Amino acid sequence: MRNTASIIIGIIILLVILGVSGAFYTVDETQQVVLTQFGKLVGSPKTQAGLYFKLPFVQTANYFEKRIVEWDGDANQMPTREKRLIWVDTTARWRIADALKFMQRVGTEPNAQTRLDDIIDAKTRETVSSHALVETIRNSNRLIEEGDTEILETASEEFGKTALAPIKEGREALSAMILKQAADAVKDYGIEIVDVKIKRINYVTEVQRKVYERMISERKRAAEQFRSEGQGKKAEIEGQTGKELQQIQSEAYRRAQEIKGKADAEAIKIYADAYNKDPEFYIYGSYSTGFIPGGFTETCSSLETCLPFDSETNWNAEVGFKGQFLENTLQLNAAIFFTEYDDLIRSQVLPFTNRFGVTTQETVNVNAGTSEAFGAEVEVIWLAAAGLTLGLNVGYLDHEYKEFDLPGRGDLSNLKVPFSPKWQAAATASYDQSLTWGSLSYNVSVNYQDEAETSVFNTPLTQMNDRTLVDAHVTYRDLEQR
Repeated sequence: MRNTASIIIGIIILLVILGVSGAFYTVDETQQVVLTQFGKLVGSPKTQAGLYFKLPFVQTANYFEKRIVEWDGDANQMPTREKRLIWVDTTARWRIADALKFMQRVGTEPNAQTRLDDIIDAKTRETVSSHALVETIRNSNRLIEEGDTEILETASEEFGKTALAPIKEGREALSAMILKQAADAVKDYGIEIVDVKIKRINYVTEVQRKVYERMISERKRAAEQFRSEGQGKKAEIEGQTGKELQQIQSEAYRRAQEIKGKADAEAIKIYADAYNKDPEFYIYGSYSTGFIPGGFTETCSSLETCLPFDSETNWNAEVGFKGQFLENTLQLNAAIFFTEYDDLIRSQVLPFTNRFGVTTQETVNVNAGTSEAFGAEVEVIWLAAAGLTLGLNVGYLDHEYKEFDLPGRGDLSNLKVPFSPKWQAAATASYDQSLTWGSLSYNVSVNYQDEAETSVFNTPLTQMNDRTLVDAHVTYRDLEQR
């Protein structure tokens, strides 16, 4: 029993020593292994997944990728058969087909990527330089075979006539050529190229600029053609519109003349009837009252200044007459009136001492007294001729205080009432002239106002001097009186 146990323990110890020394190695589904002994290849590659044995400390397991590997080169500048410089960007997929050759000729995957850079770029350059540009872009002659004229013309304008030249091979065929040539070149390296594709093709900067300039030129030419056609259509529409407008205006003018003739006839009839009537004359009288409500000053801030004030009242009596003379061509209006104002409301600045002992002032409303106004007004309007109207207006006003007393100011009844000029007069003249396309109205007026006060206290700086205003203007109205 002791001998058996010793043998088992010895085997276990031996296995542990072999494992620690690297006598065993594993290969998974994505890998393949080549053994080397002192740098020399030993045996065949291990391509099946599993656990394998090698001599510890003597043999080395070299792992390589068994899956397809991606290769993506840099874009390179190269000429086509027409000597046009273009950028060509290619991509490829490859795998290690013979691990022994790969180990002998290449060694590592980074080295393989470098070799592929040189080989695929060279084969791509050879293939592209021996074919026309259109062969690297198109895969078929479908547009030409379908014969769609509009699409062919558009493609010709955008990319030039060479873009529509028939192709013999096409882009996919060129990719297949590059694949075949590159695959033959890398067989000795134990590498198999699975696929090669031209990923992107573009013009170099200088050629791009020329292409864009040609495209811009073509678009400008098309735009100019559209503008030319548009201008022709515009001239045609404007000509037709002008013709229709002339017809409409002629018809409108004829209709306007008919309406104007009927209106003139009606106006003459109305004037004739008016001149045959007796002049009207009547006398009137009126009496009215009014008031401004009282209350409290809204801005007061103390008991001393928040005092009530009564409503300002007034009554007015007026007598006058209105009459028409000279076959209703002269109108005369006259009136006299008398107005009395009681409890006049005026604003007054009052000093007071607030609850903090500070003396200040505040504006409040107070009832200051009474005033009387007597006035007369005469107005004359004369239709001097057809279309000519003259007018004159004269007004007289005598407005005085009967009582006027403000707190702290004493009797102020000798002051003039503000905004009460004694004399006002106005003279006007207007003339209406009928035209074929409308009418003109000429107007002149002269207005006079006597001097007046603008302040309750009649200071020199607030007195308004007498003034005369002259106004003249001409008004045009079309046939629709606008």
